[in-house]
Formats: sequence, structure tokens, C-alpha cells
Amino acid sequence: MSDQQPMERSRIENSIIEMFNDIFEIKDIVINRELSQKDVEDWDSIGHVRLIVAIQEEFNIDIPIEDSISLSTVGKIIDYICQIISH
Repeated sequence: MSDQQPMERSRIENSIIEMFNDIFEIKDIVINRELSQKDVEDWDSIGHVRLIVAIQEEFNIDIPIEDSISLSTVGKIIDYICQIISH
């Protein structure tokens, strides 16, 4: 089972990167764990809602509003999804 977790995490990371490219049309920014709302012009409140909805649909999970507020970096988003999916 431990062999499966890194592959699952990699799939999650790739999906998140794809979502960022689709939602925010990122071209000149490297998407990494440290990328935050202040780094992406369109990652405002509306952009955040679009991102959370896309994540919920992609991974078939529900993200409470109070949790979504803290998901302010790519790393936090990936860690959160991995935690939800692994339980």
C-alpha cells in the first residue's frame, strides 16, 4: 500500500497543475508547492471558488468553506487532498 501513495500523490499533483493552467491560464509562472494566491493575478476570491469547485468535481470530495479558506498555496491544496483521499 505504501507504494501506491506516492503514485496517488503524483496523480493529484498533476491534476492540480492542470487545473491551475486551465482556470488561471498560467503561462509564465512555474507551478510549485510555494505558489500562492499573491503570485497569481487571477487567483482572487472568484478564482478561488472556481478552483475549489474544480477540485471537488475532479476528486469527488466536499471541501467545507472553513477549510477552503486555508488552501492558499499549491502545497496546502495537494496536502489537503492527499489527506482527505487517504482516509
